[in-house]
Amino acid sequence: MPATRKGAGAPFLLNNKIMKTKKNITRCLASQKCLATIYNSVATFIIAILILLTNSCTREWDNPYDESGNNKGKAPIAAFTANVTTITKGEMVTFTNQSTNTPTSWSWNFGDGGSTSAQNPAHIYNTQGTYTVTLTVTNSYGNDTEIKNNYITVIGSAPEAAFTSDKTEITEGETVTFTDQSTNTPISWSWDFGDGGSSTDQNPAHIYNAQGTYTVTLIATNSFGNDTETKTDYIKVELGVSDFTETASNLNLKMVAVTGGTFQMGSNNGYSDEQPIHTVTVNNYYIGKYEVTQEQWQIVMGNNPSNFSGTNLPVEKVSWNNIQTFITKINQLTSKTYRLPTEAEWEFTALGGNNSNGYTYSGSNTIDNVAWYSNNSSSKTHTVGTKQANELGIYDMSGNVWEWCNDWYGSSYYSSSPQNNPQGPSSGSSRVVRGGGWSNGAGGCRSARRGYNFPTGSLNFIGFRLAYSQ
Repeated sequence: MPATRKGAGAPFLLNNKIMKTKKNITRCLASQKCLATIYNSVATFIIAILILLTNSCTREWDNPYDESGNNKGKAPIAAFTANVTTITKGEMVTFTNQSTNTPTSWSWNFGDGGSTSAQNPAHIYNTQGTYTVTLTVTNSYGNDTEIKNNYITVIGSAPEAAFTSDKTEITEGETVTFTDQSTNTPISWSWDFGDGGSSTDQNPAHIYNAQGTYTVTLIATNSFGNDTETKTDYIKVELGVSDFTETASNLNLKMVAVTGGTFQMGSNNGYSDEQPIHTVTVNNYYIGKYEVTQEQWQIVMGNNPSNFSGTNLPVEKVSWNNIQTFITKINQLTSKTYRLPTEAEWEFTALGGNNSNGYTYSGSNTIDNVAWYSNNSSSKTHTVGTKQANELGIYDMSGNVWEWCNDWYGSSYYSSSPQNNPQGPSSGSSRVVRGGGWSNGAGGCRSARRGYNFPTGSLNFIGFRLAYSQ
């Protein structure tokens, strides 16, 4: 039986579809005639509907309903793209959702642990590597997933050079410690300190020995490139310290200003405790031009423990502990902070500091020129300053009396000594003495020779000289 149709117009075709239904179906095509066809009984119809449009056009109608008459809505089809796929570490990627069929929610996995539910997210990749990106889209009809394997490639970045220093205004001979603050993991460093000095250490220390203003440059490098940081007129160096004489209480204590520097400490030609030769750097300091005399000890302490008596002879028979009492009292008298020199300061001074000629003894390779020792001392001490001075104008650092240093003694300390201003072992049973004395042969008066004694020991061939730091 032919179908009954409602509405005006020519015959029409409904996609040659076979329909089994018992429903009123009303459809209206946009801007076209409306029609309603009523089926009142279950039957199978072959319907050919041909719509004759007023503008003489025909249009096929894609039925959005299933055989039961329900809306056939579609699950989304996931798709996306990114503005870039190869970036450097720390850059941002913007992802654009291109999914169809109107998703209502989005779930992104960026492959580096990051995720979001934004529709069009931006994400920063902070670690070098290759990342797979996944998008799952969902609507009320289902979901779909797009996976792009190894989609984002993150390469490393060249360093960004940066540095700082512990100080920028110093006096001649002081040490400046530089700290690398470069980012993006440099693997090599090239420093130019502006005074002719350079280093490849990451965090170097450098001594400026001349007055001036210096520009410092750091080049930081890794496998992706390099970068340069230049700080113009960064380090300002003023004139160094000057000699002075301590006149409090008529002490007449002459102090020599020693500009700090770097030297090779120790010897391969002596005893095992002088090895290994190692690099040491000391800061500026003052040290006594002469060994402390019996007169100076008497002024401070009110007594004279020496075996050999004489106003300008070096004081001896004073223990390391006795000297600590002397230092406390002289500091009270002068309002300064006198002390014993460190072993490193002592050897740097004995060698002539930055003016060193590399002599075996302090000031000469000929011991008789600079020292009172067993061959010329007549078994006694002698007035200070009566032999030749060394390169710094300092006397008797070889011979006359051994001199106490502040350090504990360690026979193997040179193997673990730090480079900068070493202070000796943290503990011990004996304190260091240096320089040899009137009773020693030439070997005992070498600048590199080390000795030691209990801090309570007081002998007639051991005295001292003072040091001072501002």
